[in-house]
Order: sequence, then structure tokens, then C-alpha cells
Amino acid sequence: MATIRNRGEYQWEAQIRRKGYPAQRKTFETKSDAQAWARMIETEIDRGIFVSRVEAERTAFHQLIDRYISEIAPKHKGAYSEIKRLEALKLLALIEN
Repeated sequence: MATIRNRGEYQWEAQIRRKGYPAQRKTFETKSDAQAWARMIETEIDRGIFVSRVEAERTAFHQLIDRYISEIAPKHKGAYSEIKRLEALKLLALIEN
């Protein structure tokens, strides 16, 4: 069962704790968004298809590009040009944010 808490005037926090699964917690602007998220996570747990998204949500785009450049791109034919394109894309993404 999910716990939904009011965290001030503009925030709602949903928390799900189930035995055998890592605790999940996320903050939302509306109570209905918190309830919908909690239902989705609980349904995934019940169906046995739950995958924690914590690491993915904390990973920035430039970190993904860096990892791809170091682990995947060197194995490709034309790695040099691919790496240069990815570095330009990373720089563009950092400038826009």
C-alpha cells in the first residue's frame, strides 16, 4: 500500500514500501499525480515486472554520452568520427541547459 503525504502547499510525496523490493519515493505537484504513480509502481510490483528507475532518473544526458563514448563507440568502425559527433552533441546539450 502506498503512502501519500502532503509536503507543503505545492508538493505531494508518494512512498511505496514492499517486502523484497527497494523502497520507492517520489515528489509530485498534485495529489492525483502521486496517486497515479503509486498505482503504476504497485501494479508493476504485483505483476513481477518492476524495475527500479532511481539510477536512470538521476543520470544526466552528458553522463550517458560519456559512458557511450568510453564503452561502446570505440568498438565501432569509424569510432573517431562518431566520438567527435557525440562530443559536439554533448556540448550542445550542456549549452542549452
